[in-house]
Amino acid sequence: MIKPYTQPDDKSTSSGPIEAGANDANDAFSAARRQADTALDGIARTTEDFLVDMGASLDQASDRADDLAHRGADAVRRAAQQLRDGADENLCARGAYTLRAAKSVRRVVLIATGSEVQLALHAQQLLAGSGIAVRVVSMPSTSVFDRQTSAYKTSVLPQGLPRIAVEMGVTDGWWKYGCAAVVGIDTFGESAPAPVLFKHFGFTPENVANTVRKVLSFKR
Repeated sequence: MIKPYTQPDDKSTSSGPIEAGANDANDAFSAARRQADTALDGIARTTEDFLVDMGASLDQASDRADDLAHRGADAVRRAAQQLRDGADENLCARGAYTLRAAKSVRRVVLIATGSEVQLALHAQQLLAGSGIAVRVVSMPSTSVFDRQTSAYKTSVLPQGLPRIAVEMGVTDGWWKYGCAAVVGIDTFGESAPAPVLFKHFGFTPENVANTVRKVLSFKR
């Protein structure tokens, strides 16, 4: 049997306990909110202090890096000045210049450009141990060098001496200087670690020195 619905008596639904529970919940929520705000304020202050300290550290690191960069640049300039056999003018502006003269009567001229210059210098040292005197010429710009006077070009590349060029690129542009040999690349590139490729293509002081020896043996 279904009983008919009747409106509950207002006295049977006292709100006292419910309101009390709601107030307790509100108080708990407020307390939790205050605790969270306090924790967030602490995190914010800690983060701010960290960022300030980190910013100071970064500024110090930046200043240190700038100082080291200036010192490094000065050291490079001094070393380059000494390497150019005491030259006072900017010889790069002439396209090519004698970077390291032979220690005795020169027998061959090594021409290099860019990073290949260090290969030529090391090869010069190896050949000096065999009694072969080599002049090392740095040629950063062939087009600028070509515009120099004949007298200057001859002073850099003397007549009667075999010339060997070294560049990690095609050899075509060097033959116009009367080179007897060019250590370069006339094939497609390969994929391998740099030291492996340098050795594969012959860009080592030992190979450059051996190329000089072969040229001198043919000259005889």
